[in-house]
Amino acid sequence: FESDKKIFISQYSSGTEEEGTPTPRGSPAQLSICAVQNYGSGAVFSIDENLSDNLRNRSFIQVFIDEYDEDKEIKLGRYTDDEILYEDATKYVNEFKMMPGTNGSGVYFLVELVQYGDYVLDSEMPFTANLYTLTGNASIISQAVINPKLTDASDIYKPLVTVDDMCMNKISGTVCDKPDDDSKRSNLTTPVFDMTNYSRIIDPIVSGETQCSDWKLIVKNEDEPAVADILFRDCVGNDTLVHFAYIPPSIKITPTYYDFGSILMSNQESHIFTLTNLANTDFLLNKAYFENGGSDFEVIGNIEDTLIPPDGIYEFEISFTAKEKGSFIDSVSVGNDCYLKHFAIVEASVGEPIIQAYDLNFGNIEVSRTASKTAIIFNTGLSDLIITDWELIGDDEFTPVFDRNISNNNPLIVKPKDKYTFKIECLPTLIQEYAASITFTSNAVIEDSIIFINANGIESGLIVSNYDYGRKRINRVDYPIQPYAIENEFDGIRLYNIGKNNILIENIEIFNGLNDEAFEFNRNQLRNLTLGSKKEYVLPIHFNPKDTGDYVLEYYYILEGETKPNAKTLLLGSGIVPKIKYQAVDFDTVLQSNNYITKEIVIKNLSANEWKWADSLRIYDFEAEDPSSISFNPLFFGTENYSIDLSAIDMSKPIPPGATVTLSVHFMPYREGLNQAYLNIISDAFNQDLPPLKLTAYVRSNDVVFAGGSANVCEDQTSIIIGHIENNTLETIDFLPIILETQSSIGDFILLNEELLSDFTLEANQTKEVQIEYTANTYSSQSVVLSLLDKNDYYNRTAVFYGYADRVGRNLTISPIKQSVLPGKKYACSINLDAGVDIDEYDVRELFMTIHYSPNMLLIRQSYISLGAALKGDYDFVIEEMNTSDGYIKIRFYTINETNLNESGELLNIDFLALLDNTDSKESEIIIELEDANGTCVKFDESIAILESTNYCASAFRDIIISDEYNSINSIFPNPVKHTAELDISLMFDSNLELNLVSLDGSTIAQPLFKGELIAGDHKVTCDFTQIPNISNGIYFIEMKTVSGIVYKKIMILR
Repeated sequence: FESDKKIFISQYSSGTEEEGTPTPRGSPAQLSICAVQNYGSGAVFSIDENLSDNLRNRSFIQVFIDEYDEDKEIKLGRYTDDEILYEDATKYVNEFKMMPGTNGSGVYFLVELVQYGDYVLDSEMPFTANLYTLTGNASIISQAVINPKLTDASDIYKPLVTVDDMCMNKISGTVCDKPDDDSKRSNLTTPVFDMTNYSRIIDPIVSGETQCSDWKLIVKNEDEPAVADILFRDCVGNDTLVHFAYIPPSIKITPTYYDFGSILMSNQESHIFTLTNLANTDFLLNKAYFENGGSDFEVIGNIEDTLIPPDGIYEFEISFTAKEKGSFIDSVSVGNDCYLKHFAIVEASVGEPIIQAYDLNFGNIEVSRTASKTAIIFNTGLSDLIITDWELIGDDEFTPVFDRNISNNNPLIVKPKDKYTFKIECLPTLIQEYAASITFTSNAVIEDSIIFINANGIESGLIVSNYDYGRKRINRVDYPIQPYAIENEFDGIRLYNIGKNNILIENIEIFNGLNDEAFEFNRNQLRNLTLGSKKEYVLPIHFNPKDTGDYVLEYYYILEGETKPNAKTLLLGSGIVPKIKYQAVDFDTVLQSNNYITKEIVIKNLSANEWKWADSLRIYDFEAEDPSSISFNPLFFGTENYSIDLSAIDMSKPIPPGATVTLSVHFMPYREGLNQAYLNIISDAFNQDLPPLKLTAYVRSNDVVFAGGSANVCEDQTSIIIGHIENNTLETIDFLPIILETQSSIGDFILLNEELLSDFTLEANQTKEVQIEYTANTYSSQSVVLSLLDKNDYYNRTAVFYGYADRVGRNLTISPIKQSVLPGKKYACSINLDAGVDIDEYDVRELFMTIHYSPNMLLIRQSYISLGAALKGDYDFVIEEMNTSDGYIKIRFYTINETNLNESGELLNIDFLALLDNTDSKESEIIIELEDANGTCVKFDESIAILESTNYCASAFRDIIISDEYNSINSIFPNPVKHTAELDISLMFDSNLELNLVSLDGSTIAQPLFKGELIAGDHKVTCDFTQIPNISNGIYFIEMKTVSGIVYKKIMILR
């Protein structure tokens, strides 16, 4: 401070929690600067009798004498009946200190005043003085004022206080000193607040200069009482005391949570809620508010201006109307204009039941032995699935075993997203294949209501087991582990002779392997091994993956006297290890203050969609590169002014894939300039070579703020990132053009504000929006730094704009991934979508699939392609492009009932016809690519399978004869059918075609549904089932007859 007169500066700590001040323990409280109001050799002041005992419990006069002379007196006088009684002021000194003076020694002393009243401080020595009052939690400093009754002052008017008509929990008003005549008015000085559970906001008051000031009181906790006494004062001792009291309402709503359950579309449900007034005063109810603002929930009736007496009860009704499918949750707040609070949560779900019945394959079962498997029925819809009946059609060797009766009077109810399991037993009596189906009758709208069952009866012989180790942590040098012991019931691969004669295992023959060295066992144990009748042998096998990836080992058992091996063992496993991801934390440019700022550090253990080999993560510790730069004690800050509270994370628990850990990092902007620190995360993640997590903040001492922003964008798409420039000063500021200082990838960021590329101006208190166009060209985080220069001081301010590319992944697989083929034969492949992250929100309803293969080895026709279980009933497809010369097919899938793709399982079934290859190539890669036609964030990994041509001789081609195998019914839509259905068929030759409807026992129900001559190729034929008299609901077959043979396709009629 500079002045042509002597001034005195006083600094104090309020010791209280003010609006906007830091709240953690140990943080400094608000600091204020006050200038002394009187300077000279005499001062008259007053301790106001209107101050409460709490505020008047200890009052002091604080005196500073610059040129102290111990021979001169300093006297303290108190007015009694208009007479002044003087005493030596030093008699009442609480504290006396010598201090450097201008021309020698100065002094400072403190005098306690125990009574209210009017005082005079007088001395031959010039001094400065402050009067202040000390309480248990506050100190109030004021000037030494002159009481008007002791002077000739003309200001005898108290400050005028006006209060707005507001709620008692939010009070505002204005105080103005009187009179309006500037020559007579002394103006306001600092008011005195005595409050409980109120916080205050008041416009700045410059003592002796401010006439009017706006003020506001806000209740901190609306559920607790609040009291406030305010003493508004002017500079000559006139004062006005105001008092406010807030009594909190006390209401209760029951229930506090209500679930309307599953509701069908267009239906409405309602429930009565009860409000009870627990307070001793009336409660006014005139508002009900839903947090999410949706129209699905609503209050029925009019609740405006309802007065509820003490202990009174008021009932109101909330309804939910099912307008669209989905899950809905909202919170209900009730009250009035002054008091509106959340009291209850309501929830509902809308949709239709969807039945998903999974097929069962028992595989090989020894004749006369009973096998059992678990069947599953899923309700993947959003309302209750009600099953009222079931029917078994097919071989009697299958027996369903339910744990209850199912009928119209006793229906089976499966809740949304729930499942029902039961057993199916199979007892084969002959060496043959068995098949049957179980059909369920339910209220499902979208159905896969049939469980198809298959089994194969076999004779006695060698039975061997398989094992899938699943996903196991790899053996690393940094984190060594022992090889995994096998975990199945017998602690190894089990070989069992169920026949009557001995079996000699001569050796094993590996025919499929991928990284198979991870399966560790003694293969010599299986050379010339004799296995007696009804005996078993257990082969211990350990799994020891050392790298991430899939592991496969498949081998045959070579038996004595066997011309072709049949028994085989399949071992599977995957090597996994966690990877983490985190991003730098940038506080941008902040103003220097005593209020800390908080941002989040988010550490993510990558999910299987982001890192295929994901595993649980363990975090062991956090370390600052400079140990003093970051404090891990929440009560303190490091040298770079950062503090991190580690209590939010439990390091003893693993973090599952896809989960995140969030830590709060506090930054206290004490020090002007760059504040930077680096944090190391100690974990068992695979990518420990990641750079340390960077904490950055730049502190500015003035009131110009330049802040950046961030955006999450789908890969290859564009979004706008919004930042801003704030001029919080009282002056207009001129700026130079904004500069794009650095960016991680040129062309990803574009400044859209053309006016900011040249000189520009911001008025006082003006804010300017900064728009950056960001294009996510790669799947990685990117940033750009913008530089802003003030024309006056050329101070460089920077703001960082971050772009994050989003990608949601699902894995695509072909099964089998490798198989041997013989020219002239057809080989089946299925294309499957693995389970993974939920992609329903991305509205994937149309997809393109491309298939590449070797045309010299393989042939595909449209009739060879059919929808898999995951798409049947919800999707259809068309062939967009098909080039058999280049080995290329492009297929477009599209929804037929507005269903988003989110299921896992079989998408497509494809048959490949193996050709005689005249080249040297002996194998063909089949490459499958899938993409969302609408370009959302969902990405699908491509999948590759291999068909390997086996050795052959010329006679092997005698069976390559064009037959009925090439004529096919590709699809029936819709299926089940009510009236008409469209059949998609393929013909190899020009044919006379006849379509008939056949029952399960083979008898013809109606013929012909269609009869006529069609040329070779693909056709769509419409069949009308309404012309068939007296037909009942059930399963039938469409019989397609041509000169080359008969083809059947299953159909369900449901009227």
